[in-house]
Amino acid sequence: MVLYESLNQPIIFLYLFIIGFFASIIFDFSKYLTFLCNNNKIMQKIFDSFAVFVFGIIFFVACLMFNYGQFRLYLAMAYILGFLFERISLGITLAKFCKICYLNFKEINFTFRKKKDHVKKI
Repeated sequence: MVLYESLNQPIIFLYLFIIGFFASIIFDFSKYLTFLCNNNKIMQKIFDSFAVFVFGIIFFVACLMFNYGQFRLYLAMAYILGFLFERISLGITLAKFCKICYLNFKEINFTFRKKKDHVKKI
């Protein structure tokens, strides 16, 4: 007789893949914060450490909730595959978009400051 938990393993694999996908947005957010801090090495280590800690906690809680606290290797693979899929697909696209927005904002800010300095001189 097959246990109820064994019948749900493909669904649990899919859940952890999706959770890994959304959890990897934390890493994107930490990279954006590092970028806004002018790639400061100390802030990069702090943000990366925090992101790894939260990423691990999310995996642990997901295993407790969906797989009754049992850790299986293929669940960790599903979580990591979800992470890698997000980094390759959405992460690169979102990084390019944020970079374009940041550069445009920087250009607008520079133009505004230049006009402001010109007004002070007059």
